Amino acid sequence: MSPHFNGEHPASLDPEYRILLPAALRRARVESEAPAPLIANLEPEGCVCVRSREEWERHLELVRGPGPADAGARRLSMLMGATAVEVHYDRQHRLRFPERLLRRAGISRGDEDERSVMVVGHFEDLRFWDRERWATFSAEAERSYGADLERALAPASAPSQEPAD
Repeated sequence: MSPHFNGEHPASLDPEYRILLPAALRRARVESEAPAPLIANLEPEGCVCVRSREEWERHLELVRGPGPADAGARRLSMLMGATAVEVHYDRQHRLRFPERLLRRAGISRGDEDERSVMVVGHFEDLRFWDRERWATFSAEAERSYGADLERALAPASAPSQEPAD
């Protein structure tokens, strides 16, 4: 059974580039009984996503489709592969990330503010954000929430609302 992660959870980066999974997310992880390997990668929104290997494989199938048909698809595939790395929880429920991956997401070991991380539950995966980057992204998403939800709920075969000539 896959864990089901929800919510926004403040966290911080320790000196060894580990992030402690917040308590609410630890419960979801433990209840899922799955200590399987995890894959972390950079997402287009500028965060680090952590998925189970099974979810990662499903995601790759969707993204890659029948194959890299054009230069954009090849770029996407190449960057996803280049930033993907296996990560593991330690006994204290911390995930250690490569510094270069965190840096690409704007998460660094600078002063206290730079060590601030927001862990966001995204159903079957977790997203690790720089707190400021998350605040910006979240505010933009809230502004378009209604329109995005309407588009997502619209039937795929719904007729166009374009007036007939």
